[in-house]
Amino acid sequence: MDRIGAFEIVARLGRGAVATVHRARRDGLEVAVKVLEEAWVRDPIVSARFRLEGEVLKRLDHPNIVRLIDSGEVDGRPFLVLEFVDGPAWEKAVRRRAFTHRESAAIASRVARALDHAHRQGVVHADITPGNVLLASDGTPKLSDFGIARCDELQSPALPAGVTSGTPVYMSPEQASGAPRLDGRSDIYSLGAVLYEATAGRAPFRGGATIEILERVRRLEPPRPREVDPSMHPGLEECILRAMAKEPADRYPDAQAFSDDLEDWIRSTPDWFSIIPQT
Repeated sequence: MDRIGAFEIVARLGRGAVATVHRARRDGLEVAVKVLEEAWVRDPIVSARFRLEGEVLKRLDHPNIVRLIDSGEVDGRPFLVLEFVDGPAWEKAVRRRAFTHRESAAIASRVARALDHAHRQGVVHADITPGNVLLASDGTPKLSDFGIARCDELQSPALPAGVTSGTPVYMSPEQASGAPRLDGRSDIYSLGAVLYEATAGRAPFRGGATIEILERVRRLEPPRPREVDPSMHPGLEECILRAMAKEPADRYPDAQAFSDDLEDWIRSTPDWFSIIPQT
């Protein structure tokens, strides 16, 4: 495939479970084109969810959310033309522990602002992971992959009985329990779980199988972050644990409040705190 619509394919960026993402250009504009794999075109749930992602992105306009540029079909396969982000996923940095606690908190704060915008448009992302946050070359985080998002104004395709969509290790307890409706506090929990991993160096829950992880998310409290990494400042630990409260009512009331607390912590904590061993 040399072209998709009016866009010239430059290279393949990656292939996921149901779609392939290409780097493409038109009139000097670099974009990412996400195309549904042919094998999934006739699957009513997968194809409907793919199209739903485009409808969701049309409702969003925020500097920390990957922007939808265009959409269409080629040879019966739907595609989305997205803003091209010239950097890696946050996941790579998390795995290498490449950022300080403050830098990770700053990324999470901006993602929280993006979530607040989405939630105000009636959109719940439902799959906040470090792999779904892209980092532009100037350091700007961009929230991506709204493939399983829920939107108040749009009907989400029903999943088969017993199937839970999302990434288990970052799911909120209510999402892990298969709740039919989620609100923004579920995304807040998931972002807290990502920040836990980015700063403590391990995911809040581990398990040998998906069902084991889901059960721990539903029933157990994770180790306190400072037990895993004693160099963490107590104020940052408090932000993470509030975001990850088991009961939605005990979490931040909205993502902006989470962002505000992280920003307050960043401003009030000296850079050198995590360098000096804490006793």
